[in-house]
Amino acid sequence: MRTLLLTRSETEVLLEPDTLLAELRAAFRGYSLDRGVRAQQVRSALPGPGTATVLFPGTAADIPAYTVKVHAKFPEQQPAIRGVLCLCDGQTGELLAVMDSTHLTAVRTGLCSALATDVLARHDARSVAVIGAGVQGDHQLRSLHMMRQIGAVRVYDTAPDRALTFAERMRQSLGLTIEVSDSVAEALEAADMVLASTWARTPFILPGMLQPGTHVSTIGPDEPGKCEVSAEVIRDAVFVCDDRDLAFASASRRLACVLSFCSRRPPSSLETLCPTGLGWRPTVRLSANATQTVRQKNRSRPIRRFIPGAFPLESELPLLAQNLFRQLLQ
Repeated sequence: MRTLLLTRSETEVLLEPDTLLAELRAAFRGYSLDRGVRAQQVRSALPGPGTATVLFPGTAADIPAYTVKVHAKFPEQQPAIRGVLCLCDGQTGELLAVMDSTHLTAVRTGLCSALATDVLARHDARSVAVIGAGVQGDHQLRSLHMMRQIGAVRVYDTAPDRALTFAERMRQSLGLTIEVSDSVAEALEAADMVLASTWARTPFILPGMLQPGTHVSTIGPDEPGKCEVSAEVIRDAVFVCDDRDLAFASASRRLACVLSFCSRRPPSSLETLCPTGLGWRPTVRLSANATQTVRQKNRSRPIRRFIPGAFPLESELPLLAQNLFRQLLQ
């Protein structure tokens, strides 16, 4: 069987955010309840300004394959995160597909953060503060807008022009009222939900900035040394991560159990979500899906009969794999 190669533009066509939510929910639940093979990640500094990370294995009980994601982070580049996802046969190790992970990672991260925010935030939460007007600020706000009604939005970025561009883009595409703030404190003043995604290494969400009952999704701290929320705020909040062991092992604060035990906290308590990046595990389904779709459209290529079921959160490759496999095998 030939190895399928998918470029970034091809994966963009295959991924439809609004159709992935149910699969992400099932994936997180599955990972929480299945205590089998757990996620791992290995990170290393590079000789230059970047870092490299390997995340594996992406597995799902109903998909006879696994995934390995390799990506690099270079903060000054656009995009800042680049990499590949490898989909392999679970019985033979044969390489079934290799695909660009840039767009997949961005979409998956935005959806996971918004999903967690929707599950954890108060039912009546409407106002949003976006800290960091980059790619993730865009994906997270768009994803959250798909899940619940949003009222006023404030955005802050260390680059004012970027915040202004973000605000205008969101006004036009989502029809939201967006106000650009001059500081983090101003952006947080009346926020019910906070979406933070930055490269910060010094905490900027400090005691006294948040109102009781505020939910914070802090996505930036995915490596040792990165930090957005102060230790004092975290100590006073209900802290949620997607994988406790992985969070401790990686020495960074990283929603699986929440979706299985979805009781909301008292309205007066603060909540802080910090994902480890577990969202990449669902990609075994995504990658299987994508592979399946492509092979189905190109009948000249041999088709392997992989039929994935519901998409449990098992790896990043899974997400794309599932979309591909589904369509290829129909």
